[in-house]
Amino acid sequence: MGFTKLDSGLLRSSIMAASLETFKVWITLLAACDENGIAEVSPIFLESICRIPIEKVEESLVILESPDKHSRSENDDGRRIERVDGGFRILNYPKYRIKSYSKSKEAIRKREWRERKGGGCPKNPPVKQDGLGHVPNVPDGSASASASASVKEKGFDQWWSLYPRKLAKQDAVKAYAAALKAGATHEDLLKALGGYCAELKKNKTEEQYVKYPATFLRADRWKDYLDRPVTQEAGAHPPASARDKEIARKLGEYIKQLWQEAKPELDVARGRGRKAYDEACEKKEREIAVKSAEYSRKLQTEKGEES
Repeated sequence: MGFTKLDSGLLRSSIMAASLETFKVWITLLAACDENGIAEVSPIFLESICRIPIEKVEESLVILESPDKHSRSENDDGRRIERVDGGFRILNYPKYRIKSYSKSKEAIRKREWRERKGGGCPKNPPVKQDGLGHVPNVPDGSASASASASVKEKGFDQWWSLYPRKLAKQDAVKAYAAALKAGATHEDLLKALGGYCAELKKNKTEEQYVKYPATFLRADRWKDYLDRPVTQEAGAHPPASARDKEIARKLGEYIKQLWQEAKPELDVARGRGRKAYDEACEKKEREIAVKSAEYSRKLQTEKGEES
């Protein structure tokens, strides 16, 4: 385990304007990183050590991964971290690790001795392909930018603008590119998104239960919504009656209750990792869709009996 220098410049950083949860996650990542600036931690670990809900941890990580227009640093567009195999890398770690905080002859002599012995932190730490926390096959910036631009040319920006929950955009770019490579077309992904949005609207799904964009795109999950009917055009049906609105309200509350009851089970799945959590959410989503459809029919039957 390495150590992190706490620079006084932190007090003038834009991170001071972040939420308490985001600041707590940031400090924890700094304290957890090794001599190469890698923090071998998971969101579940951060949830436990920071004592904040996993949803807030995920939101904080997205903020730290995203560009910060108010950052004093022009490097990486102000991003503070990036995900690597086994954890997260502090992007500006080498800058502060090698920064000199003392110009005394003794301090300089010791620093030069450490560098001769190999104890100093190189400006660009070597990339390793084995062991947790090391970055495998990281492309250079120009290649990454080129790939991103290629995906955007194929319609990602339009798809992203329509997605109802905008989190982890870089992950979404990669997942979108993978879907296209696997044979999907931009039109397919737009059509599937339309079906998914129609289902979200029908079930009055709260934003916190909307899939992450990358989760929707991976493992062909988007195909589940490819043939779903999209939202009817405005004016296709007469305005809803007070009774219809009451049914919609009850159905929404019922779905919310089902998700609340599912939370303990999903928390257990979350502890087994992201893949297990996504699979559990997909399974629970199908179960809730069946139950909500049955409940909707029951409400409609009661409506008919009252008429």
